[in-house]
Amino acid sequence: IKRPRLGAVLSNAAVVCLFGGRSLVLWTADPPEPPFEFGVQVRLAQEDGAAGLVFHSDGGDRHYGFYPSSGNLRLSRFDGPDVFSWNVLEQVTSEHYRPGEWNAIKVRVEKDRIRCFVNDELAIESTDTRYTSGKVGLAKFRHTEAEFRNFRIAENLPPSRPPAETVKRIRELAAELSLDAAASGELVEKLLPHGDVSGNVLREQARELEQRAERLRELAADIHTRRIHGELQKALKGGDETIDLVRAALLVAALDNEELDVDAYLQTADRMAAAIRETLPPDADAATTLAALDAHLFEQFGYHGSRTNYYDRSNSYLNEVIDDREGLPIMLSILYMELARRLDLNVVGVGLPGHFIVRFEPAEGESQLIDPFDRGARLSREDAAALVAQNTGAKLEEEHLRPQSKREMVLRVLQNLLSVARREQDERGQLRYVDLLVALEPAAAELRAYRADLLMRTRRYAEAIDEVDWFLREKPEGADLARLRELRAALERSLAGEGDE
Repeated sequence: IKRPRLGAVLSNAAVVCLFGGRSLVLWTADPPEPPFEFGVQVRLAQEDGAAGLVFHSDGGDRHYGFYPSSGNLRLSRFDGPDVFSWNVLEQVTSEHYRPGEWNAIKVRVEKDRIRCFVNDELAIESTDTRYTSGKVGLAKFRHTEAEFRNFRIAENLPPSRPPAETVKRIRELAAELSLDAAASGELVEKLLPHGDVSGNVLREQARELEQRAERLRELAADIHTRRIHGELQKALKGGDETIDLVRAALLVAALDNEELDVDAYLQTADRMAAAIRETLPPDADAATTLAALDAHLFEQFGYHGSRTNYYDRSNSYLNEVIDDREGLPIMLSILYMELARRLDLNVVGVGLPGHFIVRFEPAEGESQLIDPFDRGARLSREDAAALVAQNTGAKLEEEHLRPQSKREMVLRVLQNLLSVARREQDERGQLRYVDLLVALEPAAAELRAYRADLLMRTRRYAEAIDEVDWFLREKPEGADLARLRELRAALERSLAGEGDE
């Protein structure tokens, strides 16, 4: 609060009181007998602050307060100078409150109840009657920076919104605006008689259009994601011998890259394999072919593990790994395996804890562990054990050396991307990857619980209800069905509230 600006909001000499982390400016005149209303427009510089209206104040540290705080609306009773004597009577979240913008807040004081409004919509109603008389005014709490304007008090305040007919007329005039040029002087003159109302209505319409544009972008992204789901599920049908892991990995990358041409990169992989084959004599054996693969990837083209930006998502997109010639262990292993398959070599994936490698399994002779991340370094069992200990602190088990299915490898790539999105606190990214993981593993209760939480946090309540219904229907071990029913009811209330917007 800038006190000169705050004092100017209230007519009659304002009195500033500072105590208990609060700054109050009180209207010096006595308010009328109930019922009466008073209100103000407030804008917070930071939404974690709190500032708004006070009433029934004794001029000291006892009063009520109605104010936005951390994105919520709160009605409190202050019975003393410190936080231990503050009582939050009710706190709500309202879709009518607009964070970061001017909001009209109003209190209607009646003999037996208090009614609190935001932007003309009832937010809180209370029958607390501890205090029934005193001054009204404004307040801010601790570090909050806030601006106030248009403080008013009357038996009945007019709505903060303009009449519906005025709004309709302004919107009709705004429809004349061309998308190809700035507004004409003629259009400005038509809107000018409506004064500040025109600007407010037009800004509100702009917010609505921005919200609709965002919803349309989300819809387009959902359609793309659903298409990738279908194509990837189709690509992973059948046994390992029929799955093209390059296509599957490229489809995962296409989740985040709508313009990715999957077929073009499939042709790139085919050309890489063909170029290696051209260097081989007609009677080349498996060992010679494998040496040619190593020479092509690691010596001629310099493919290597990414060490400086290890957690960059690009290291999990196969198209960018091919282009940049670096990536995560599993991505370089996928490329190595698939080029080997195109050269009729039997190379399988080995999912060591914390580090993916491959194993060459010739028809004759001993198999060989290979680390594509380390430019094709050959590994003994002891080397593999050291890698596991270094990356996870665990002991190498026989299970760690089994061949991974191609489906398991795709799931591991998705889990890597999910970990990066979680680290970056990218909820929509997390939801894309979890959606696909659930599509591939529909019975995974842990993934479904994670997905339900993300759907709630991103306000996709209808889909969250579907997820809760899965738990109620399937009853997986450990599910608290009573709490799930309560959650479902709460989600239905949230969904109904969104429908009222």
